[in-house]
Amino acid sequence: MRPQHCAETFDSEQCPSESQWVGGFGPVLNASELPLAVQCCEYEPLKLSEDRGVAVVNSGQIVIGGEVLNNGRQYAFDYISDVVKHTSPDGKVSYDVSIRRLPCLPYPTEFTVNVDKAVHEEMLRRFGKDGSKKTPTSVPANANATSSSIKNGHARAYQAPTRNNVDNDISL
Repeated sequence: MRPQHCAETFDSEQCPSESQWVGGFGPVLNASELPLAVQCCEYEPLKLSEDRGVAVVNSGQIVIGGEVLNNGRQYAFDYISDVVKHTSPDGKVSYDVSIRRLPCLPYPTEFTVNVDKAVHEEMLRRFGKDGSKKTPTSVPANANATSSSIKNGHARAYQAPTRNNVDNDISL
């Protein structure tokens, strides 16, 4: 996740907004007695995330988030949205760690789209393999689809795998 804005210091005890995530923890010399110091980051698209619950974390325990996969494809990202510190009367510290899940781009309905031969040629002209502008080259009528990507007078455009949340009708 790229934060839109992170606090410059660890001046918060928690990050309560649905558009915030915990960017880091401030250094504390005495974790039992001093309040928790966190850095809150703001990212507006997090408002699309869903609550996954609160994990109670005690000494020696961890919370794992990150990519959520299904059959090798990432479809969401679990992140820590807030941490609240609790100190029991006997001095033991525990943390309520709020987890939220941000969905990724939806699975595409089509992996290939037929495009006209003229579009294919224009793409080659504009975006040649070496990045320089190219002039279209003629494709022999008997060329096979694997060597020219053209079949029956039409080209095929393939969608690249998506890994981030950049096109969910959200202005970033």
